[in-house]
Amino acid sequence: MYMDVILKDVSGIYSRLLDHRPVLNGEIRFMLKEFEEKRSDREGSRLRKAMVDSSEVEKDILPQTLEELKQNLGVLLEKANACNKLTEDIAKVEDQKNSEWLTQQRAARDKDWQQFMQEQCEKSKNVDQSFQEEKEKLESQYAELETKLSMPPSP
Repeated sequence: MYMDVILKDVSGIYSRLLDHRPVLNGEIRFMLKEFEEKRSDREGSRLRKAMVDSSEVEKDILPQTLEELKQNLGVLLEKANACNKLTEDIAKVEDQKNSEWLTQQRAARDKDWQQFMQEQCEKSKNVDQSFQEEKEKLESQYAELETKLSMPPSP
């Protein structure tokens, strides 16, 4: 019996001193409540501001913008077409200039190529000719050596 009372007292002391769950749960609930209240106030004010802005856009800015578009879109389209035509004209002129220049450059390269090919043919002929001369020279030299070797020794 005394044990039950002592156990009850010890568990009571333990729960008051060391078990902080009820206190923490209360603090957590209080913090959540404060956070949700502040958040809902903030979100409500943001929603009201967004609603005011959207109604302002709908009533004032949208009609004004549409009216200015009606007035200026035709002028803008005309200017864009004029700019487009001018750029096409410039591109045509540049193409003609480039075309003339390209044909001149191509002709110059063809002339240079023909000259290069003639020089290469001449060099090739010279190499063939010198080779033939050296070949004949060596053939005659070996023929002389052959005749000298085939001659009987003179007494």
